[in-house]
Amino acid sequence: MIKLVIFDAEHVLYNAEGQIKYFNIKLAEFVKNNSNTDPQAPGAIWKTLGNAVLVGKMSILQAHKEFISRLGIRPELIEEYEAFDRESFNYAKLMEDDEEKYLRDLKIRNYKLAVLSDGVNPADTKAQILEIVGLGGIFDKIFVSSDIGHKKPDSETYRAVMDAFKADSSETVFVGHDLDELEGAIALGIHTISYNGDRLGHEADSFSRINEIIYSLDNGNRQ
Repeated sequence: MIKLVIFDAEHVLYNAEGQIKYFNIKLAEFVKNNSNTDPQAPGAIWKTLGNAVLVGKMSILQAHKEFISRLGIRPELIEEYEAFDRESFNYAKLMEDDEEKYLRDLKIRNYKLAVLSDGVNPADTKAQILEIVGLGGIFDKIFVSSDIGHKKPDSETYRAVMDAFKADSSETVFVGHDLDELEGAIALGIHTISYNGDRLGHEADSFSRINEIIYSLDNGNRQ
């Protein structure tokens, strides 16, 4: 019996390419207008800070403040920085136009739906992005690495979700796209569906196929 379905966020539930592109353009303008630093500096600076935020060692606000400080930008401009960061959320897009229909079908069938994402933004911010792309109110709970303190494929990430729903690995499906994340789930005995990325375990090229696999697993028919 399948009880819980866990979805990765970026590249599975939504495409963040437009979001990232918009943010990078605005960041380049922001740095050019307010700092004399090397144009390549922001990437190197953020890599260190971002890695700390990913595993909960620093809050996203602390990281943003430290980021502009290291760039030599006046601290009061943090509001401008955070404004275009939030604006970038509007450029995220669904992976498939009709995926909401298939996700809601899972809910109608009483599966618990969760999001498990490696991200610097907390769960409430991830919820905002899902609302923007049209998936608001679908998921029972959203988990992000910055809140959990671990990122995939660490076993603690998957266990945090399963524990919240009191689900065993045999009752859980993870839908992801990265090989290491799929392997991490498999190592715990979680059923996996690979979508839009590396191929491992059950493979799906559409949300309709994701649902088919989940229903088949629930009926005990391993494909």
